[in-house]
Amino acid sequence: LRAGGREALVYNLSAIDWGTGQELLALRELGTAAAPDAVVLFLYPANDLVNNSPLLAQSTSVSAGDLIRPYVRAADGELRVEYLSPWCAWLRRHSRLFASFERRSLAGRGGLRVVEDYAERLRRGSAPREDLEIFRSHADSRDRWRQAWETSFALLRTVHRDCEAMGARLLVVVVPSV
Repeated sequence: LRAGGREALVYNLSAIDWGTGQELLALRELGTAAAPDAVVLFLYPANDLVNNSPLLAQSTSVSAGDLIRPYVRAADGELRVEYLSPWCAWLRRHSRLFASFERRSLAGRGGLRVVEDYAERLRRGSAPREDLEIFRSHADSRDRWRQAWETSFALLRTVHRDCEAMGARLLVVVVPSV
């Protein structure tokens, strides 16, 4: 930007293993004070869909933070935050000792390991690994991958509305999967 003659101040609010919902919470917490002209959101569907949907939590190995992640549902601009274990979330907010113990405990387990029988998944007509379902069509409205896409689109629409309300342009960069 400077090379193009524009002064710019850039804030990086990203964090590893965040989903769109967590990015939206950060935008609401810090965005107004930053008064951005533009917001750039990187969307990596290969793990963001899992990070956005509690229906997919702990079903793939692409997202280690499922147990402590806040899942965000957006409807008409209102946000509802859910946790897989609400009582752990409460303890995490109110006890540094619990939060420290939980971090050490989760780190010691080496992350989530999902063991799948690839041949059995293929016999059922599924993708060889659960995380590869992202590349398949899911016509049934009750399908959890379809619901994850719908949740992600609702979150993106809410980010867009929030950016407009702040007077900021939104640029969504979709990062392709391998």
